[in-house]
Amino acid sequence: MRGACPQYIKRERPAIPERYPDILSAMEGKKGAPPVPERSPQKRVVTLEADKPFEVEITGPIEAKTALILVHGFGVKRDARGMFTDIENAVSDHMLSVRGDFSETKAESTRAVPLSAQTSRINRITDYVRDTFHPEQVIYVGHSQGCIAIAQMPLEGKKIILLAPPMASPYERFIKTPGWQRPGSTLNVEGESVLMRSDKSVTEVGADFWEDAKKIDAEKLYAELAARNEVKIVLAGADQVLGQEEVPEGLEKSSIGNADHDFTGPARAELIQALRKSIE
Repeated sequence: MRGACPQYIKRERPAIPERYPDILSAMEGKKGAPPVPERSPQKRVVTLEADKPFEVEITGPIEAKTALILVHGFGVKRDARGMFTDIENAVSDHMLSVRGDFSETKAESTRAVPLSAQTSRINRITDYVRDTFHPEQVIYVGHSQGCIAIAQMPLEGKKIILLAPPMASPYERFIKTPGWQRPGSTLNVEGESVLMRSDKSVTEVGADFWEDAKKIDAEKLYAELAARNEVKIVLAGADQVLGQEEVPEGLEKSSIGNADHDFTGPARAELIQALRKSIE
């Protein structure tokens, strides 16, 4: 008589982590492959390398056909004081929202990154998004100084929206920012500067930022960008930082009349409505 068969032990299949499209694509279409995790809006943070390591926050469905790369302004964090998170919330059910750090973020302050280095970060983000998510189109949205960082890119055939862009030389514009007159602010273009912001935050600025900014002709950059791409400029009609900007002929522009520089208050909803019309 043969011995009893050993008891069958049921083993659970290990869970397949939901990571990025390379894993999901590898599983799709294979006979007997485990089910692909549901593709719903989600948030992930990755660290990329350009001038130095920096973080990028990505929200939205990984199969989205459109990726929206958001480039914030001078010395703020990647949420652009809440403006970019509001935009993200309006589109992340069907688009990828991509927000990178274009400032160095510290515990109690930020540090301005030279504009040339910011542009290299946008290039790195663009490559990562294309290689990882394969969207059909990439749209760029810049705010304030972020518009210049975008305009330095060799883009062609893209849709680009510039919010409250500084039209004059960034060097001349930045050293005239009213914030340099606030208590605690110090301006030294040959050394270390400290800017006390209207929201009580602190931005440090090194000499490398000023040297880089001196070389930039913003108006020329915008004109060249518009010659190769679909560029729309949205002005803040009550801009307390830049004042009334003069946009050269040939550049498509609109204005939100009651908007401050950050499009706060009722102007925020009007901005998002205008953006959705432009990008969808």
